[in-house]
Amino acid sequence: ELLGHRNWVSAVQFSNDGKRVLSSSYDRTARIWDVESGQELFCLKGHIDYVFACCFSFDSMLIATVSNDTTVRLWNSNTGAPLG
Repeated sequence: ELLGHRNWVSAVQFSNDGKRVLSSSYDRTARIWDVESGQELFCLKGHIDYVFACCFSFDSMLIATVSNDTTVRLWNSNTGAPLG
């Protein structure tokens, strides 16, 4: 059980190596979790409306989040920092 989102979870994806989980939520965030410990690694904040989709890139280095605010944001999956 991964606790942290404050509203509905809209999407979940494992990284390609299976070590991290990415989740997006109606709380306007996405979160990266460590699978083994269950700890939240990063909370990705920046959207102004709910985040309904998220995914890792093929190499799991980048994350894309898609929001009802009509934006797609890119993030560094190792630091949680936004790109661009």
